[in-house]
Amino acid sequence: MKKIIIIIAVCLTLVAIITVVLKFLEAGPFAPTDTFDEKDQPLKSIFFQMKPITIPIIYGNEVAANLNLKIKIESKIIDLEKRYAGSLRERNKTKKEQSKGPVEKIIPLIEDTFIKDLHSFVPRFFKKYDLIDNRVLEKRLSIIASRQFGTKIIYKIIIESKVEPLPDE
Repeated sequence: MKKIIIIIAVCLTLVAIITVVLKFLEAGPFAPTDTFDEKDQPLKSIFFQMKPITIPIIYGNEVAANLNLKIKIESKIIDLEKRYAGSLRERNKTKKEQSKGPVEKIIPLIEDTFIKDLHSFVPRFFKKYDLIDNRVLEKRLSIIASRQFGTKIIYKIIIESKVEPLPDE
């Protein structure tokens, strides 16, 4: 019985030593994997300028002013310059295909969604606060974009606004 226990103890010790050596050498089942996560890949920003949007601001029963908005959308795409190791021709072809990212394809949908929301939100906001805050509009459009199109497509929205009173007739 003592011999069996000694043989089992020696075998378990050998297995433990082999496991420690393989882990130390990072070989066999302990070898590192070469897969890249999206978090590891370098990103670069691209900007899209939307068409200017004019929203009428109604005071009482008439249009009191127009709000002109210039919206710039920032999106992040994978920077192929730092990861891609192919030939120059293949790199340029792939770079052209991915240079605009997924945002360019859905710009008309983004514009439509923003216009619909802003035409309902801005008059209510202006009626309540008598001013337009760009940060509030940016935050609102960011929330709407993330709900509608996902969080990875649109990174940031930058708004420039200008209220232009209507000329007196």
